[in-house]
Formats: sequence, C-alpha cells, structure tokens
Amino acid sequence: MSKGLVAGKQELENAFEGMKREQIIKTILSLGEVQIAELERGTTNDSLVKDIANIVAEKTLNVKNFTRFPVTVIMKAMDAVHYVLKPGEPAKKQALVVIKQLQKVLPIRRIRMRLGLMFPPEVKDKYSADRDMG
Repeated sequence: MSKGLVAGKQELENAFEGMKREQIIKTILSLGEVQIAELERGTTNDSLVKDIANIVAEKTLNVKNFTRFPVTVIMKAMDAVHYVLKPGEPAKKQALVVIKQLQKVLPIRRIRMRLGLMFPPEVKDKYSADRDMG
C-alpha cells in the first residue's frame, strides 16, 4: 500500500491476517510513521527560514555603513546563494553557516562580542589600566 492512501477492509485483512480491527489499528499506530502534509511542511520551512534570517540579522552588520541588514534583505540573499534548509538542524546552527555563505553576495560580517567587566574598587585599583599586570 502506498503512503497516504486509505486501505480498504480487504487489504487490511490480507496484510494483517488473523488480527481483529482494534489490533490492526494499535499495530499501525505503534509501528507506523507520521506523515506531514505538504502545506504543514511548507509552513514549517517558511518559519525556519524566518528564524534563520532573524538570527543572521541580529548577529551581523553591513561592513560598508555598520548598520544591520533588514530581515527581508537577508531572506533574498539566502535565495541568491541557494541555501538549502536542513529541517532537522536548529536555526542558530544554520544561521552561522548562512552568514559564511552570504559573504559571497553581501558586505556582511558578524558583530564582534563586547564584554563589559565590573570590578570592586579595591580590585580595580590593584589592576588599573596604567599599571603593568605582569
């Protein structure tokens, strides 16, 4: 029987000889595979593309003017580089791959991480910037 088709009573009896209807149903539910409809798969893929584009937009800058790219520009650039979605991988992991690929078509780079440190006054005086730490 092909996937996605409804089996008739005779086909079920031939496939599951000697089993009652309830046993057949339990077997199918426990051993069968869930099928995702085309529309649901498309919605999931669209959502994943938007998530990836949002992450890329948050983590990158336009090298020319040091502003962020809009999400729509990121999505169009993803199409331009023919990025292939991987539904099983997290969006953040895919976003890091997309950033590298977008560098071919956009003046883009990752934002450098800034780290702010706060020290209590007694430690701050001990390790001030004008003293040699070594």
